[in-house]
Amino acid sequence: MTNFAEKNKTFINAHLIKSGYVFVNKEINFKYKDKFIKLKENNG
Repeated sequence: MTNFAEKNKTFINAHLIKSGYVFVNKEINFKYKDKFIKLKENNG
């Protein structure tokens, strides 16, 4: 169950980043930091 929940949160976070509702904090390290930065760069 934890794996599904983690994937679901990642999907929601990615959607929020693509939509421009949130920004990626580049000053701290976290698991999906590089992935989220790439999403933001590719989606403006």
